Amino acid sequence: MVADHLSEINCTPSAIILEPAQRNTAPAIACALAWAQRHEPNAQLLILPSDHFIQDTQKFQRAINQALPCTPKGALATFGIRPTHPNSQYGYIEMGNPVADGALFQVKCFVEKPPIEQAAEMLGEQCWLWNSGMFSFSCSAGLQAFNAHAPAVLDAAKKALGTNESTPIIELSSTFLDAENISFDHAIMEKSSHSVVAPLDVGWADLGTWKNIWEHAAKDKTGNAAIGNVIVNHSHNNYVHGRKRTIVISGVNDLVVVDTDDALFVAHKEHAEHAKEVAQSLLQQKKPEAISHTYEQRPWGHFQSIDKGNHFKVKHISVKPGAKLSLQMHNHRAEHWVVVSGHARVTCGEKQFELKKNESSYIPVGTVHRLENIGSETLEIIEVQTGKICTESDIVRLEDDYNR
Repeated sequence: MVADHLSEINCTPSAIILEPAQRNTAPAIACALAWAQRHEPNAQLLILPSDHFIQDTQKFQRAINQALPCTPKGALATFGIRPTHPNSQYGYIEMGNPVADGALFQVKCFVEKPPIEQAAEMLGEQCWLWNSGMFSFSCSAGLQAFNAHAPAVLDAAKKALGTNESTPIIELSSTFLDAENISFDHAIMEKSSHSVVAPLDVGWADLGTWKNIWEHAAKDKTGNAAIGNVIVNHSHNNYVHGRKRTIVISGVNDLVVVDTDDALFVAHKEHAEHAKEVAQSLLQQKKPEAISHTYEQRPWGHFQSIDKGNHFKVKHISVKPGAKLSLQMHNHRAEHWVVVSGHARVTCGEKQFELKKNESSYIPVGTVHRLENIGSETLEIIEVQTGKICTESDIVRLEDDYNR
């Protein structure tokens, strides 16, 4: 729903839908439509990618509020950015005839990332916009478009969403993997005769590369953008992002340094876009860093992998008040639980008991068990796994509130 002033909305998510794997924007939007059809069938959807920079947010909000009421019934609106320079990294939209007093225009065609020479010619024609990848349409219009142009994608999304929505965090089932890996532009917008575009001039940028992020980040007087505990010495125009460890750079220029729990990335700003090639290589080699993350969200809370080695893993588990993990067992590992804070109920085989701060429990291999938070605060657990297999694959779920 769009209010008169978006800045006045105190937004609390009605649902957060988690994908089991990346399938591009069309399946993701189809899932949002399937959820809206069930809960808000009269809703107007506003699709905003998370990796965009908008300098003038108030102007952006005004533009949305002006454009949406003018959107013809059944139309699919996209937002186009007035180009400021030739750019071969963006897609382009050609505006057609005006709609609704010039607030919107018919879409004549889409052009995918043209060569720089062609982009320069487009810039002079005044009818081309950068394709921002932001969209808005009614729930009914979106569903109609998917049924007409990508019914298999919508069907896979509906099946993956399932019927269980007992919490705001919804984990899609593996059926989501059956959806075609395709963008919303290719699957719907380029095929629809109901596509319209609203021009925007709000200081927009797609933060698709580390260089883009550096360009729009706050910098010191020597051009360094630093996040985390960073020490800079005789260095210029670097982007440094750390989470835990102290990072020291000395005598270097124009670098991107990104330090995470399980990997360190260092590249020249002009070559940092090759990170995508490295990520694909890691996937092909089935490196664990490319497959799983040290921090993972779950419907009951989240966990953080602290350490791992030969036949062991250590996790920090956080369980929300009133939530519980599935009733489960492991064929290849035992678990040791230590309560750091909170109040737990533990099922271990035939026994059920409670644990509080500084108390612990041992779950032998093959024992049916469950962890519940019966307190009013977050339950914090340190879990030590020991055994031949210490991965999520060694989980046999017997009962689960989230139908996983």
